[in-house]
Amino acid sequence: MSDLGESQVGGGAPGNVFYSPQQFNHKGALKIQKQAPVDVNAVFQDDKDTNPVNAKFQFTDQSNEVYDIGSEVEQVI
Repeated sequence: MSDLGESQVGGGAPGNVFYSPQQFNHKGALKIQKQAPVDVNAVFQDDKDTNPVNAKFQFTDQSNEVYDIGSEVEQVI
């Protein structure tokens, strides 16, 4: 795993990628679209890898979200 570069969460030691529940914004039940919009004629360009394995990166907890999942709680819309 050392090929993944340096990472930090909340000022922890490099390589620490563990989060506490307080670092997440709870979003409730997962909502699943029954019919997701699809453009069958869409043409996509190949994306260049802008994050090679030797890149340095840092984890943050600014946009962390967590959803409740499972057949008992998920909502199909």
